[in-house]
Amino acid sequence: MEIEKTTQIHKWQQKHLSSDKKLQVLNWHRKARKTFTGLLKVYREALLHPNTYWIIEPTYKLAKTTVWNDPTMLFTVFDEEVIAKRNETDLSLKLINNSWIYLYGADKPDYLRGPNPKGVIIDEYAVQKRELWEQIVAPIIFSNQGWTWFLFTPKGKNHAYQILQQAKENPDIWEFTELSVDKSGLLTKKQIEEIKKTLPMSAYQQEFECKFLEGEGVLFRKIEEAISGELQPPKKGETYILGIDLGRKKDYTAIFGFNRYTNHLDVFDRFNIIDWSLQKQRIKEIAKQYNDALCIVEANSMGDPIIEDLRREGVNVYPFTTTAHSKKDIIEKLSIFIENKYITYPNIPELIDELSGFGYEISKLGNVRYGAPEGQHDDCVMAMALAVSQLRKEPLIKQEIPKYQFDWIKPEKQIKLDPYE
Repeated sequence: MEIEKTTQIHKWQQKHLSSDKKLQVLNWHRKARKTFTGLLKVYREALLHPNTYWIIEPTYKLAKTTVWNDPTMLFTVFDEEVIAKRNETDLSLKLINNSWIYLYGADKPDYLRGPNPKGVIIDEYAVQKRELWEQIVAPIIFSNQGWTWFLFTPKGKNHAYQILQQAKENPDIWEFTELSVDKSGLLTKKQIEEIKKTLPMSAYQQEFECKFLEGEGVLFRKIEEAISGELQPPKKGETYILGIDLGRKKDYTAIFGFNRYTNHLDVFDRFNIIDWSLQKQRIKEIAKQYNDALCIVEANSMGDPIIEDLRREGVNVYPFTTTAHSKKDIIEKLSIFIENKYITYPNIPELIDELSGFGYEISKLGNVRYGAPEGQHDDCVMAMALAVSQLRKEPLIKQEIPKYQFDWIKPEKQIKLDPYE
């Protein structure tokens, strides 16, 4: 029976695997193989010291997807020859020496009341609740002289930050490492550059430089500094751009309009529980009132028929096809325009609340999701982002002909415009 795996490991993995300290913290960047290192620890301990061991992921779904089902993870470490029994329903393994390995999701804490584990891996500790350690794991481990590893990438200065500080203050009983991407050398320069293109700078600093940032996950900064003026009536001869996020039933439809000669938000309307015909009429009247403003409307299963109806009634509408990439582009452009005061807007409570709460999440697989916190709205943010997608840093000069860039216009008709010029 092979105790030491022949899998190639890097020196930071070796540092932790060779340490006999019972409390260890791995603050490592994404793709540094934190989880795999934890599995190696459990594998060796389970074979050398028959007992019960836990691996706790943030959710049961993640435990199954990223550890149990991923062919490069659990069953790469635990060979068939050491497994006596496996149960895919409760994600458990019984080894031939009677050790038990359990994969748990912290979203079901009542399940963590079984046989006392001798060792516990808490994976992605930064996104798990503090109580998991303090109320469930710690009492068990301290009573049976077991061990616990905390694996994470930072997520603000929360309990993971505090556990790292505790480790630094007590190096005689804690093993810890902070491993940023520039220190590890595990990714190539090309890979790093590609990652930088897909993440906001704050997200890159957190996820790959392992920095503990204040206001983690918040995308829009200097929101208050861009507040200025009031909504304005239409001015003859001036050009407006409207961003429209459609909603129905409990969702809101939001209309945000900028004067292209000032880059100031002059138009704001937001409503819900209104019949589609009334919504179309309201959009038509606002667009006409503001000098036949160009309307940027999200095209999807709900928006497509509305767009066609508005076009038939003479409204100047262009559809915006939302994908993960296109949404990222317009949200990040809006963030830049707010932070640098390329736009201004009145103090609209609904808007300020949405901008303050809107953020990003990065999954364990490294995917970025932009949006409002669960249960909150993002219609104001999306409508504003659609409008700002067609603005440039400097407002138009009087009499200048507006130029737009639309991905859906045929290449021979498309006018190139650097959105950040």
